[in-house]
Amino acid sequence: MKEDIFKIFRDAGIAVKESELESPPDPKFGDMSCTVAFEVAKKKKKNPAEVAAEIAAKLEVCGVVSQIKVAGPYINFFFDRDKAAKKMLELLDKVKFKKKKEKVMVEYANINTHKPIHIGHLRNISLGESLSRILELCGYNTVRAYYINDYGMHVAKTIWYLMNHETKRPKENLADWLGEIYVKATRKIKDSPELAKEASRVLQLMEERNPEVMKVWKETWKWSMDDFWETFAELGSPKFDAKLYEHQVFDAGKKISEELLEKGIAKRSEGAIIVDLGKYGLGVYVLIKSDGAALYQTADLELAKKKFREYDIDISIYVVASEQKLYFKQIFKTLELMGFKRAKDCHHLSYELVYLKEGKMSSREGTLITYRQLKEKMMKKAFKEVMERNKGMAKARALKLAKQIFLAAVKYGFLKVENNKKFVFDWGKALEFEGDTGPYIQYSAVRAGRILEKRKKGGKFSSVEKDVEYDLVRKLYRFGDVVSKAAEKRAPNLVANYAAELAKAFSEFYSQCKVIGSDYESSRLAIVEAYCNTISKCLDLLGIDVPERM
Repeated sequence: MKEDIFKIFRDAGIAVKESELESPPDPKFGDMSCTVAFEVAKKKKKNPAEVAAEIAAKLEVCGVVSQIKVAGPYINFFFDRDKAAKKMLELLDKVKFKKKKEKVMVEYANINTHKPIHIGHLRNISLGESLSRILELCGYNTVRAYYINDYGMHVAKTIWYLMNHETKRPKENLADWLGEIYVKATRKIKDSPELAKEASRVLQLMEERNPEVMKVWKETWKWSMDDFWETFAELGSPKFDAKLYEHQVFDAGKKISEELLEKGIAKRSEGAIIVDLGKYGLGVYVLIKSDGAALYQTADLELAKKKFREYDIDISIYVVASEQKLYFKQIFKTLELMGFKRAKDCHHLSYELVYLKEGKMSSREGTLITYRQLKEKMMKKAFKEVMERNKGMAKARALKLAKQIFLAAVKYGFLKVENNKKFVFDWGKALEFEGDTGPYIQYSAVRAGRILEKRKKGGKFSSVEKDVEYDLVRKLYRFGDVVSKAAEKRAPNLVANYAAELAKAFSEFYSQCKVIGSDYESSRLAIVEAYCNTISKCLDLLGIDVPERM
């Protein structure tokens, strides 16, 4: 339909750029608006409103355009609603994204072993998985990767505690239990330099592959990883293409540190090996501690190289919390200084942490809401809602539906918020299923599906009767643009907010427009079918299922 507007300008001998056409913020200003008068007025040194009126006087309607009006410096185009709606529905059905040349790795689900998965991780996993789906739909060859921090001081503290204290191992939820052991270890070591040295010694023994220590590491590592894989499956994440672990790149990272020291890129400072990035405004990047122990940042240099070397990617995206912004700037600058040509292709997609009303969560202090706690509480609420609305539903089916609703509530709750905005977790809001929530959007999709189930024949669009019909079609037509922008900006929240906007528009349509048995049944069925397809695609991009019933 933009082509019709371009033709109108061409016929009048006026050049217009793509960027000068936009959708007005309010439908009363038309379907499309042109800002060409600003540029022309600037060149002619005239009033933009006056120039807009002069240009509009030369234009004649054609195609889907039925009216042209001027509002100050803007030239507004109004479409013939029947023609435009028909065209939009036809084009919506043909939305395709061109295959891209770039192969993109999205690293997310970067979790520490020996700690439980908590709600902060759910924001990471939801964001990374949704971005992967959006990039895939937009034609990118997408590689999903997780990177598990399974070495380091947090692991050493846990192993130290287990090797030096009597503990009673539970029969289940071993990953959560390891988190409790880590909290106990941290509190015990906190005020004791001697105990801290003992834990540091365990870390050194891990690096030396001490058989006794590694036996405990392997057993507890498996407990954590079993829990991770089970959770990934529950969250509906597909199989990861790249499974990366700190222990795989740990030794090579230490070697790189020594090489940087030899080349003069790194230096010794009070026994530690550091890269001084002060002249770049990035402070000091510590590679090896003064006691000789490596840090997780030691391994990250080799990890960056491994990704490009083994997976032949063009772009590497790290989905990691915003508290690591400086850290990633340090990594990328160090990679650049060491001559790694792909450093420019490494990107940090940051997101703000999840906070409780009481403040920041901390695994050290034990102030976390674990995934298991969240699941148990929300599943109980969702199951109750399902049984109240579906009397006599079989328990197995009700549990499946409750799980779909619970996951929709959690994922949408995280994804609707811009990744650079802080998320404060509130139990009350998390357990709501009405309003701006994932379950509400699911319900709108199910309701649309029920209408289609009742039809006796397919819908063929011919005309619209009411404003709400045309408004819904206009919103549906934006699907391709919204998804493209979400991929470009790496912002799944754009899709989440668009889905909510669609659900609201459909609710208004549903309340005002009878479908089955109306004089406009065929046209409205076509609109409902388009809505059903589009909202289902949006929910899939968010990693949310559409239930059969609600």
